Amino acid sequence: EMNENERRYTMIKNSTNKKKFFIMLFVAGVLIGIILFEKYHKSSSKINFIENATEVEYGNTTITSKALVKNTDGVIVTYPKLNVHACGEQDLVYAVVADGEKTNIHLKITVKDTQKPEIILKKERIAIPYNGTFDIKDNIISVSDPVDGPLLYTTATDLQNNYYRIEGNVDTKKSGDHKIRVIAKDKSGNRSVRTFKVHVGKKPVNLNDKDKDKKKTEDKKTTAKTN
Repeated sequence: EMNENERRYTMIKNSTNKKKFFIMLFVAGVLIGIILFEKYHKSSSKINFIENATEVEYGNTTITSKALVKNTDGVIVTYPKLNVHACGEQDLVYAVVADGEKTNIHLKITVKDTQKPEIILKKERIAIPYNGTFDIKDNIISVSDPVDGPLLYTTATDLQNNYYRIEGNVDTKKSGDHKIRVIAKDKSGNRSVRTFKVHVGKKPVNLNDKDKDKKKTEDKKTTAKTN
């Protein structure tokens, strides 16, 4: 059996151990609180972006990463570079500082080219004389992309991107309307088509033919009188 001194020693030891346990528990609680505070404190830094910020039109230089921001909780110290001349996805990373804490915020955007090539014609309908001279390309003022500029002409039936071609032909010895189509494709594959008509006049009547027709008519009248 323990004597009085041993019992006192055991009681003091147990009490000390309990104090150490509670101190350790308190320290652990403080550390967990700090970690959680930092976690949620950092997450409070955020950016509200404008509507449809995730889709940007190809070649639209008025749109920047700054223009995509509506408002923010904190101060944006670094704006990412937005390349509007490259179609596809981009990951924009903004650096935001709030209450002394710096946070990186990501915005995934897609640059799309939705603008079709522009085909500008002189006229929608052209009239030329029978057996006259005519160059189809003379009626085409320009074929170009709003962003990338003029497209190249090709005679290939399999139209590639960044080219245009002409469908149809004008036989100046064939009276009537001839339909011409101008087809264009830009670098992104957007396609445009414009049509116009070329009217070829009637074949002129030869003067000798007129005299022959007149003589035939007179002969018919003479024959009728004789009968």
